[in-house]
Parts: sequence; structure tokens; C-alpha cells
Amino acid sequence: MRIYTLDGEIIEEDGPSHLFRKITKSKREITICKIIQEYPHENIVKIYEIYEAGMGHSEPSYIDMEFLDVDVGKFRIQEMRQIMQKVKDYLQSIGIMYIDWKPDNMGINRQGNLVLFDFDVSGLVDKKGEWELEPSLLMYNYRKAMQRSERKPKEIDDYLFEEEW
Repeated sequence: MRIYTLDGEIIEEDGPSHLFRKITKSKREITICKIIQEYPHENIVKIYEIYEAGMGHSEPSYIDMEFLDVDVGKFRIQEMRQIMQKVKDYLQSIGIMYIDWKPDNMGINRQGNLVLFDFDVSGLVDKKGEWELEPSLLMYNYRKAMQRSERKPKEIDDYLFEEEW
């Protein structure tokens, strides 16, 4: 199994080869991954288990998900955009604003599908479309979008989707 550490390193440990574990301190990411686990999509990484620190599990929190091939070179950018447009619309329909749209956050699963992963920058909106869990202002692209006229969460997500390819 491969593990993504808090230091940004990827290490190998014994475990299932189909498994990728991301260690996280982000309650926002855990919350969003729980929603994704409950509402799966063929083009979003499959989340198997979520272990939260302080909830009867050992420290730290981590998310077990399907292992992906991150070499997405077989997909043309236009094809990636078409697939991810559907993913963006789906995520927005369940209240998730992804914010961090870029090919580096996409991989290919065992079925050959292009899938989105890495939700640590994402935000969550309420039924009115207002931030419930706002992305970190430390994120450069999010701050850039906030400086423009795009202020509503959906407008920000749409802008960054169009801008960051």
C-alpha cells in the first residue's frame, strides 16, 4: 500500500496493493470524503474507509481510497475537461465546491476511468449555496478568485474550473 504522509511524502508499507492511504489533519477533508463515500460517482475516487483521530481510532486521521495511476497522459485535455465538467456539476449538486481543478488531481482507476481525487482544498455549501465549510484562504487560486468578482461559492468553483486548465 502507498501512504501519503503529512510531510507530503509517499511511502510504501505492507498492505493491499489496490489501496492508497492519505493521512490528514483536515476535518474539512474528512467531512467532504464522507459525503463522497455516501454519494459515489464513477469519475471520483472510491473511498473505502475513513478513520478519524479521537473517534476510537489511533492517531492520526486517514482516508483509505482506491489506488490510481496518476499518469493521465492517455487523455487529451479536452476529453479531461468534458469528463470533469460532469464531475463538477455532480459535486456542486451535492454541495461540494472542488476549487482545485487541475490534471495533477486526476488519475486512472483499474476500470480505466479518469477520476478526481484530493479534496483537501474543497469547500462545502449549505442548501442556500453559501459556505458551510470554506476552503483555506492559504490556497492561492482561491484567493485569486476571491479578488475577482466571483464571490459566490459556485461562481468561484466555475471560474477556477475554467481558468486552471
